[in-house]
Amino acid sequence: MTSRTLDMKNPKVIRMMLIGFATCCLIFYLRFIKPISDFLSFDDAYMFLRYAKHWLSGMGFSWNPDEGPVYGITSVSYLLVVTAVRGLTNLPDALVLTTISFVAGLASVACLTIMGFALFKQLRRYYLPLLVIPFMVFSEVFAYHSRMGMETTLALLFNSVLAAMAYLLAETRSTKYLILCLIAAYASFLTRPDSGLYCLLLPPLLLIANDRRHWKVSLRYVLAFLALLCIDLLFKKAMFGDFIPLPFFAKSSGFYLGYIDAYIWNAAEYTFIFFRESLLYILAIVCFASRETLSRLIAILLPVLLTFGYFTRVVQIMGNQGRYYYPALPFLILAAFVAVNSYLDKSDLVPHSKFSLPILGPVIALVLLIILTSPQAEKGVARAWQNWIIGQPTHFKVETQYRIRATEKLPNIGWHESMKEIDSLLQHLPPDVALACTEYGYIGSENPSTPMIDVVGLHDRHIAHNGFTADYLFARMPDIIWIHPNYTYIAKEIIDHKEFWDKYDFYPNLYDYGLAVIKNSPASEDINRNLAKEFERIYPGLVLSDYKAEPLDTKVKT
Repeated sequence: MTSRTLDMKNPKVIRMMLIGFATCCLIFYLRFIKPISDFLSFDDAYMFLRYAKHWLSGMGFSWNPDEGPVYGITSVSYLLVVTAVRGLTNLPDALVLTTISFVAGLASVACLTIMGFALFKQLRRYYLPLLVIPFMVFSEVFAYHSRMGMETTLALLFNSVLAAMAYLLAETRSTKYLILCLIAAYASFLTRPDSGLYCLLLPPLLLIANDRRHWKVSLRYVLAFLALLCIDLLFKKAMFGDFIPLPFFAKSSGFYLGYIDAYIWNAAEYTFIFFRESLLYILAIVCFASRETLSRLIAILLPVLLTFGYFTRVVQIMGNQGRYYYPALPFLILAAFVAVNSYLDKSDLVPHSKFSLPILGPVIALVLLIILTSPQAEKGVARAWQNWIIGQPTHFKVETQYRIRATEKLPNIGWHESMKEIDSLLQHLPPDVALACTEYGYIGSENPSTPMIDVVGLHDRHIAHNGFTADYLFARMPDIIWIHPNYTYIAKEIIDHKEFWDKYDFYPNLYDYGLAVIKNSPASEDINRNLAKEFERIYPGLVLSDYKAEPLDTKVKT
């Protein structure tokens, strides 16, 4: 009786193993990595739902009821998807968001795998595109973005389609793929406008890299895409009142004067996270790059590097796990596919070179591997970024002295719990009670009828274009003010303003950040009564009036 051994050199055996491995990875992911259904920790995601609920109520894509549409949401396509899912299902709010990001993430994996099989003959022969599946679905970063309810994975999906269409356009130069590439590029731009350079540059650069004689097709694409952008800008201006999203102003470098958390959102750290996430593809590019593929690799990677350069000028608030960078992953995968496919193709023509590699590529790859996986290197670069680029943020200190009768400070209840408790308070108040705050995603979604003054300018056109002033805030006279103290300039401008003490009762550290309640308005009695009940529940044994602040001097801003 003869024994049978597994022939590891047989291509059929390799294919079967890869198919089995990839299938097991997907089954594992679908079984254990699921969208959540309760409170979503990524507060910004809830902003999409507030806009969606207003649109479904007939108020357009507005931040506040009866104020008209405003361009406060960067990702228009994600907003449309969220609105559709919210309108067509009865899913809990958090599950609406995370289901979309989860499905878009898996669709991205499928799209990238199909791209490898459809466009690259040698990769298809060895079933190598299946390796994308485990390297993505077993990634902590991929799992994070798939469950955060933001547009990150939708941008990943549309960029995957863009990468495939750009490559097909470069190969065929047909009118059909020119149109499909324009559609994919515009969808990508609508999902994240900071993908604009990918959309504008990748297709024409790939066309020229394939053959310089194709510059006319490249020019047709560029002109057509720029025309699309012009039409888009005019449409956005007519629809929202602004050409570009308000967050582009608010998140620009230096906008948030006195924001002491600016150094936390570290672009260098996020770049390391993305490059580690892309390490397999980076190593493949470096190891298998050749003179034949160099021009195409540059065409693919140059828009990525230029976009990353732009990100150095953005305060990447809530940029956890390289959220701004992650949608660029398909372009690195495309570059890796190009390099490896070309190497295998050349190996077929020169059989003796099948397992030989130029020494320079592996040496560079080894150096990159050491740098990108070194915690010391990451910390050093991140620290240099903090010191040289961001610098030490100016901490504006409140000058007004005040006292409270209580001898002990209110205990902290935490960021998430604070938002839930503010929501609980608003649920007991009339819907027209206005709140000025900095943490408003979850609260705004749960209370869509509550007017919310966004003091950081993501959804307030006046603040986005002119910056924050306390005079503007008090002209609008919110009923409740709840400001994160890390926005030190905003906090100082409010607390040091005379109108603040004349017209508001201030409770330092209430709901962690301190709460101010208007003194004389139709809603004052209702607010104070319900606030006292909520205080007693949250801080048992303590008395609300003991924590009311009284100013000790009159050095307040007039």
